[in-house]
Amino acid sequence: MKRLKCKWIPIILVLIFVLAQLPAQELFRAGINVPEPKLVKKVEIEYPDIIKHWFMGNGPVVLDISINEQGFVTDMEERSYDASGLDAVKAAVKQWRFSPTIVAGNAVPVTATLIAVFSLSYNPYTIDLGTKASLLKLPPGNWCVFPATLTHDGQFKEEQDSRSMAMRDVVSGEVKSMSIKEHCGEQAVKQYTLIPESDAPFSIIESKMQSPEPHTLYSLASSRYAFPLHHSTIAHSKPGLVRLYYSTILPSNGSQLIQLAGVDSEVMPPQFDIDFNHLAGSFKNSHHKDGAIYFFTIFVDEKDSVLGVEYRDEYSDTKNENEMVIEALSNATVLAPGTRNGKPVPTAVIVAIPVK
Repeated sequence: MKRLKCKWIPIILVLIFVLAQLPAQELFRAGINVPEPKLVKKVEIEYPDIIKHWFMGNGPVVLDISINEQGFVTDMEERSYDASGLDAVKAAVKQWRFSPTIVAGNAVPVTATLIAVFSLSYNPYTIDLGTKASLLKLPPGNWCVFPATLTHDGQFKEEQDSRSMAMRDVVSGEVKSMSIKEHCGEQAVKQYTLIPESDAPFSIIESKMQSPEPHTLYSLASSRYAFPLHHSTIAHSKPGLVRLYYSTILPSNGSQLIQLAGVDSEVMPPQFDIDFNHLAGSFKNSHHKDGAIYFFTIFVDEKDSVLGVEYRDEYSDTKNENEMVIEALSNATVLAPGTRNGKPVPTAVIVAIPVK
């Protein structure tokens, strides 16, 4: 190997010095003047067991992600998050790939805000299927709910409950540890969190949820499916509403950075004739700051009919805007129903309406 001649050494040193003084490339922020990066490779976000089994922490995870010129995620910073879902989101997102973001003809690094929604579709009230989804008042002390799996062939398996609690004897003062099942004892009504396996057929899950079983109550815990009730948070409900739906999400602004975790990737949302900009504008006049996102669920059957709209109680402070949006969503024209592998299916569409 030939040695460098001495006359080249000063030139190389000067180049190294000049390169070291160059400012780092500007990191652009996705927004009005910078296009949002387009997702070209997605790894689905898996539900952690602690959320899936016990409904602990089903809040959203909000991250600021940095994407380089080649479209790889290079950094993630938590803005707000539910700790139960944070690791699952990070594990998936670090494997995502975006198309390069082009500004003035050049690929540039960009930061963007990602919102991963952990919205388990479980019944907010325990229901008595023997009375077709009516609410049931339980006897005092019967508050224990146990997880159970529904397998691909329809087998119902009560899972082992490893939870325990400490109880102090009021007479002796002795503290005794016991399992939740021991504490609950024999119950007049059995209550289960029904967790379908990912390969459990849709028809079997629906049949299980709709079958009347005396003294047996179910809550559906599934990110893939929704099973609505006739309760105070569903507006404009129509006959046929109480059934099983595939869960999916539809950001009103078309953003790929608002994701619903744990859904069936083969399910495509319905197409609606809705002026989402007008709906977002109605919330902009409320006291909420820019950046708020409102979520509504539209239940649509496979024949393109809207059967009901679900809203959240925490929107009570924007009641007028809320009612206007619900009315618009309830009367929306469905241009095409949701599909799975190209075939029409009933869908519970979580509509995300960002306010900017």
